[in-house]
Order: sequence, then C-alpha cells, then structure tokens
Amino acid sequence: MTFVLGYLAAVVPLVAVAVAALWPPRWWQVALLVGGPVLTGLAVLEVAGLQHLGWIAIFGIPYVYLVALPLVPWRRAWARVAVPLTVIAVVCLFVGLARFEVAVAFYLAMPFVAAVVGLVLAVVSRRDRRRAAAHPEPAD
Repeated sequence: MTFVLGYLAAVVPLVAVAVAALWPPRWWQVALLVGGPVLTGLAVLEVAGLQHLGWIAIFGIPYVYLVALPLVPWRRAWARVAVPLTVIAVVCLFVGLARFEVAVAFYLAMPFVAAVVGLVLAVVSRRDRRRAAAHPEPAD
C-alpha cells in the first residue's frame, strides 16, 4: 500500500498540472500522460506479458515523469514555472518523509536538478521574449 501512495503522490500532481497546461490535450498527449499510469496498473495486476515490469513500472515511470516533465518547453508561461515547482514540491515531500535519508536524496537529485534547470530555462525564455517584443527586428 505504501508504494501505491508514493506512486500516486508522485504521478497525480504532475499529470494534473500537465493536463491543465495542455488543455485541451490532443489524443497523443493524453496517451503519453495516461499511458504510464495505465501501464503500471496493468503490471501491478500481473496482466499477461506485463507482469515482469512490476518494479520498473512502479519506480521507473514516476521517475521519468519527474525528470522529463520539467524540461518540456510548455507553451503556456505559467506551466513553464508550475511544472518544475510541482516536481520540486514532490521531491521535497519524498525526501522529508524519508527523514533526509541519503539514498532517497541521491535517487531524487536528478529530478531536482531537472526542475531547477526547467525553472532557469523558463526565466531565460521569458526574458528573451520580453526583449524580442520590446525591440522587434526590422523586416528585410
């Protein structure tokens, strides 16, 4: 049961923010966001052909969400900040619940770094957009 709660604590906030950022999502975006949790559910239920994915699905899919989603170049400006901040919140929650255990902090260091890089990219891209809007280049 602990794994289910941990999985839900990692995946649900990220998928919720990503769906809000993509709204209305296209079919392939829904497949990418919902496919991971569905695959995990099928692996946990030991569906034929997927029963050997158990631990990979339980730990790997949330890890991929934590690392990849903050680096996506979201079209909406609020999402470029909200997704990395959600990742940082999830990482801090897990590290705090683990009482700052070194192994957990080490495992979650890469998602934390990805989220910080995502925030830096959001700030830099916003600054570049403001600069381009203030000084449009003349057309040839």
